[in-house]
Order: sequence, then structure tokens, then C-alpha cells
Amino acid sequence: MEDWDQDTLEKVVKEKHGSEKPSNATSIICKYFLDAVEKRQYGWFWKCPNGADCKYRHALPPGYVLKSQMKELLEEEAAQNARDVTDMIEEERAAGRRRQRRRKYNRRR
Repeated sequence: MEDWDQDTLEKVVKEKHGSEKPSNATSIICKYFLDAVEKRQYGWFWKCPNGADCKYRHALPPGYVLKSQMKELLEEEAAQNARDVTDMIEEERAAGRRRQRRRKYNRRR
């Protein structure tokens, strides 16, 4: 399922939910749906606690980032920034050493 493209996914969803009423008119996403997706419980046999008459949408908007994915992205970014800071510190130390050597050399002249 992870390697499906958008067309295949839409086709399968239409097969499963084709007999049901069309997508809800509201743009608000069902909190139970979001919770199920975050906890990786959403699937073929998941049923909304609000029932089949749930007035909220059971679809993620385009570009939506799950909290678990956001946490991973933030951790990666923090690790990258930590490496960058370490590199900056090392460069500053090296530059400081070069300046010190130049001063020492100029004093001897």
C-alpha cells in the first residue's frame, strides 16, 4: 500500500466507499480520524466512533504532516543544526589559531 500512486489509491477508496454517501460538505477533519491515522489504526476495518453519519471529513488535506513525521523532521533538523554549530566552532578555533600564529610571527620580526 505504501508504494501506491494517487490514482491507485483513489480507485481503491472508490471501490470500498463507492456505495456510501459522497464526501462530507464540511472542510473540518474528524478528530477521531486524525487520532486513528496518528496512531496507525486507520485501515479497512476502522469505523468512526461518530458512526456512518459523521458530518466531518475522513481525509487528510494535501500537504498535511502527521505529528509523528513532524517530530522526526524536527529531530533531523536539530541534528543538522548541531553539526553545523560544531563545524562553525571548529572553524572559529582554526581561524583564531591562524591569527595567533600571525601575531606571534609579526612580533618576532
